[in-house]
Amino acid sequence: MADISLIKQSQFLILTSPVSVNLYLDRLKSLNPNANLLVISPKMANILKAGGIRDVRVAEEENGRSLAKWVTSEMAAKTCLLRGDRSAIQQFLPKSVRQVMIYENYWDQQLADTAVQQLGGHRFTKVLVTSPSSFERLTEIAKRIPECFSDVTYYTLGRTTAKVIPSGKVIVGEGPGVLRNTISKMCEA
Repeated sequence: MADISLIKQSQFLILTSPVSVNLYLDRLKSLNPNANLLVISPKMANILKAGGIRDVRVAEEENGRSLAKWVTSEMAAKTCLLRGDRSAIQQFLPKSVRQVMIYENYWDQQLADTAVQQLGGHRFTKVLVTSPSSFERLTEIAKRIPECFSDVTYYTLGRTTAKVIPSGKVIVGEGPGVLRNTISKMCEA
């Protein structure tokens, strides 16, 4: 019940993943339909606007560090992060931002087996890694089919994800439109 109260009382809600956007629209919007929403990408904002949300602010760069820059110390006490269990943005937010875990990431052996089946037989030289948890999953897959990932350059949307990749071949995307910029870099190289 305390979590519901936090959502209801917050002037600003932070959503950092497609899962959190969908959960907000499907289950949480009624708790606070007039909150100002802060999101990472224009795509997330468009989904929310299509769902009837008027006040949506988009991070300049499509990553948590950029979104966290929006949250001033004055806003922090009126802000709630609606997050998953693997969220990384909270390290960049003021400590007074409240947090409600609204979902848990799910990755089991069956999903890993399916990924290995689908990726096996291909050779990857460029891989876009969108979060630390996605790299963790990719590492699990790559251990099972190392021949597919023997000479990879990783591309990330921010430094937080880049830090978890031990390889020296990491290119960090930058700037507004970081996803588009990063994909363009991947196509040029």
